[in-house]
Amino acid sequence: MRFITSLFLLLILQSLFSQSDYAKWEGSWKGQIQDPQALSLEVMATITAFNQYQIELVQDGKILLESPAKVDSGGIVEAKLGPLQFKGQCDEEGMLKYAFIRGLGCYEYSLPLTGQGKAWLGRWWPWHTPLMEPATVYIAIELSEGVPKIYPFFDEGRFPGTFATGFEEDAEGGIRFFDFLTGMEMKATLAENGMTLQWLVGDQVLTETSLTPFEGDFPVGFAYPDYAADPFQPKAIDQSFPAGVAKNLDPAPMQKMVKDIEAGTLTFTDAVLIAQEGKLIYENYFNGYGPENPHQVRSMQKSMASALAGVAIADGYISGVEAKMADYLPEKYLPLLKDDKRKSEISLYDLLTMSSGLDAIDFGIDRTSPGSEDQYQNTPDWTKTILSVPMINEPGAVANYSSANPALVGTMLHEATGKDLGMYQHEKLFHPLGIEAYVLQIAPDNQVYQGGGILMRPKDMLKFGQLYLNQGLWEGEQILPASWIEASMQNYLPLVNTNDKNGYGYYWWHRNYEINGKTIASVEARGAGGQYVFVIEELELVAVITSANYRNGRFFQPEIIMRDYILPAILK
Repeated sequence: MRFITSLFLLLILQSLFSQSDYAKWEGSWKGQIQDPQALSLEVMATITAFNQYQIELVQDGKILLESPAKVDSGGIVEAKLGPLQFKGQCDEEGMLKYAFIRGLGCYEYSLPLTGQGKAWLGRWWPWHTPLMEPATVYIAIELSEGVPKIYPFFDEGRFPGTFATGFEEDAEGGIRFFDFLTGMEMKATLAENGMTLQWLVGDQVLTETSLTPFEGDFPVGFAYPDYAADPFQPKAIDQSFPAGVAKNLDPAPMQKMVKDIEAGTLTFTDAVLIAQEGKLIYENYFNGYGPENPHQVRSMQKSMASALAGVAIADGYISGVEAKMADYLPEKYLPLLKDDKRKSEISLYDLLTMSSGLDAIDFGIDRTSPGSEDQYQNTPDWTKTILSVPMINEPGAVANYSSANPALVGTMLHEATGKDLGMYQHEKLFHPLGIEAYVLQIAPDNQVYQGGGILMRPKDMLKFGQLYLNQGLWEGEQILPASWIEASMQNYLPLVNTNDKNGYGYYWWHRNYEINGKTIASVEARGAGGQYVFVIEELELVAVITSANYRNGRFFQPEIIMRDYILPAILK
């Protein structure tokens, strides 16, 4: 999503304060969390009777919040832990298979579980920055017409930022608010010689920090130890994705790539992973990232939305790509189609190929499209806003890159399946692939936003790409139909609002690379800032590159890395 593109995100004040003098709050503040592990919490789920659980939120052995929960007829167990929501899927014997937790924000966290008898334990680390020891926190406070606006952030380059909201003044004169992304609650209170910042879950204080006035510029650069492993000798990713050695790999181009990344010639590259013939042959991380750090994937998730649509078709929930969107919309949205009969003709195919015809164009035009992501995400009902925009093309005629299209696919999928899309996606796609420790972004309709926003480990992105190279087969199980893979990766229409007028499949980009007089065809899942999954069938190759080029215009840099370093190493 566009509102999480920077480390420093504006904290929007939603309520006015009765107190009028906030001059003492204004300025820059700095402090340290001496015990950052206090922000890492455990979730314990224990069977108390058949189909009954006790769910507990635990900090360093202390139970903070707890609630009983029953397993429903669909095997779902849900519990409220103060402001937190826990949900899990059980098998036929009532044993927990997987679980998620969500706070007040839009992030929903998958909880990798370890089981002991009839008890399961998962760890929830909201900001996924476990190497902060100690964690330095900064707050910038500005006054706008006498009302404070607060910008908190960590001195931590991998930290994805905050978007605080829900401000309210308490009886003690402090300001309570929460991070709209992670859902973590905070309270700032002026003290005699500074400010106190507390982290809370409901009324439970997790830890607090003393802040003092800070002079000078906030830090903008970060330095971390190099990733220690030999990138040419990677470890296996689970039992299903073995490590190997590429006999014909020329190490020189990859070594030059590392030097260029370290020199800043290749900017803000965080991970490079390569698999060939089903084996991991190269794995390297930069800027403090490592194998267990989830990374923003941005619009790369659109390709995963396409996969989920394929699952729903295979399961019989949707008739096929020819299905009309209007047949799979909640009834309350149908009146929005009456202003233009062409809206009723939009098919799933049109949405998957970015050719719905709606005036919902994210970039590349000299005006603001009313259905662009920046526009509809500022409204309470994204589907309503998107469906209310005018048509500018016939459905299926012209493709313009637009996040509104996968957002509508998500609406269709939820209506067709009647399922929680996060749980459905995990059951049908991520769980069979062994993908875990990821973070979902939830839209205002409480369903997973299909336009982008997942945080995921690069090694799990690699599994997703390998699934497509394998024609939907994983460990002997057909996760996606081979026919869906083939259809998804076809070149249907060019995206007219892109510089290269790229060919496009079902949320998969097409690009050709010219190497030593040879043309190499690549099909790619892409996300803003430089998040790429490359699938090159001719070379039996899958590669993942993650980056942080969100604001410098170098979102295309992974293509340079593929052209100038990876392919020359493979095709020596």
